[in-house]
Amino acid sequence: MEPQTYILTASRLIYPPVYPSSYLLRPDLRCPLSFIPSLPSVDLTGSPFAPLSGLPFQQPDFSDASWLRAVGLKSSSICSAEFESLVDAVLLEVNPYRDRAKYRRHIELFLLCLSCSALFNRFLHVSLNKSLYSPSGASINPKASFALRIHTLSFDVVSRLVAVFERLGLVDVRKGFHDRSGGGGSRPTRLFPTKEFFPVILPYSVYTEEPFEAPFVIARGASNDWEGAIHSHPDDIDKLSFINDFLVDHDWACKGPIRRIYGATPFGSGRLYTPFQGIPARRAPVRINTLIDGHPLAEVDFSASQLRLALAVEGDIDAGDDPYADVASMAGLSRDKVKSFFTVSFGASSKKEGSSALYGSRLKDKEIDACHDAALDLWPDLDGWLFTDAGVKLQSLEGSILLDVIYEGAKKGIVVLPIHDAIAVKQSDVLWAEDAMERFWLDHATGSLGKGVAKPRLKVDMP
Repeated sequence: MEPQTYILTASRLIYPPVYPSSYLLRPDLRCPLSFIPSLPSVDLTGSPFAPLSGLPFQQPDFSDASWLRAVGLKSSSICSAEFESLVDAVLLEVNPYRDRAKYRRHIELFLLCLSCSALFNRFLHVSLNKSLYSPSGASINPKASFALRIHTLSFDVVSRLVAVFERLGLVDVRKGFHDRSGGGGSRPTRLFPTKEFFPVILPYSVYTEEPFEAPFVIARGASNDWEGAIHSHPDDIDKLSFINDFLVDHDWACKGPIRRIYGATPFGSGRLYTPFQGIPARRAPVRINTLIDGHPLAEVDFSASQLRLALAVEGDIDAGDDPYADVASMAGLSRDKVKSFFTVSFGASSKKEGSSALYGSRLKDKEIDACHDAALDLWPDLDGWLFTDAGVKLQSLEGSILLDVIYEGAKKGIVVLPIHDAIAVKQSDVLWAEDAMERFWLDHATGSLGKGVAKPRLKVDMP
């Protein structure tokens, strides 16, 4: 049975259709339910990205979103022909009367950013506020205005594509709004691939590549003085410039530059970021099965990273082989719950704030108190680190350690990619990676280079 088609006229919805399905109406008046099944699909069978087929569709959290950004498909991609056909199909539906090249460029950007949204499970921010597309838009929303203008996007084209993508069933749209009173209540429109379009657009994401363009050090929410200090600091800038100059000639999934992103203060975060680290590892084992320069990779991870760092910095205290298990034993709880406790307690600014977040991990007040008491019984010096917003300091320290590891790797011709508090390297480089991570951890955490008590513990994951 041929899929049914709704025909939308200016005044009403007619069903069943009064025209045969082969009748071509104006693209802005046709709503074909058969459009998505007609699109080209990418076969990943036998490729390193085959686990993508097991990635479940799920709506992202409302707070998880990213703006349209510069991204292209790798020239060596095995799905270039399918992507061109996909762009052609959407362009035919849009059917612009002029500026087809401009529309095509916008469609390519939309599709690739939507593919990354599907992979990273994040909404795609699109502003339908025309004023943000002009230079004066920076006074309304500097981040959004920059993201939109840097790609020379057109408001008319963007707004039309949002409508067409929604009509074709490609995206779910959560409309935003603009607070003209200046009250700060503006919200961008959010897009996410529909459940039907999700498996079609998802495979292109791992073949995307972002341009290796500065800035490589970014201060978000910083004062002008602090932001200026960051951008004039030679150490981070020089190291990341060298690293990215080296990496641009190598290949991996979701290729993009490594950047260091700080918060509002000199000790606010400072972790390293690159698109690769957003590839799913838990929803489906995708990231661990990808390749670096065509070779299988390994992930080398600091065990209980922030807890060990806090104890080392506080007093050269070693946390033992499995500190989460030690606390779990004293508190009478599972290791997973204890791990959730430390993750939240280092990032929260108060116990009230932390407890609220831990309710989502299904920790009750008595369990939170039990974790807290057991941790302080084991390590009394940890008191000043829990529920004091110490996480941003620890993240900055983690960022400095990994930056030195990656920089040394680049000087030795070794590709090293950051994954939060871990790294990915080719399996042949694991021994070097373990040595470098331990050396720089000791250097930053205790300054002892092995002469003190505190030591890191590393774990290696392979496919």
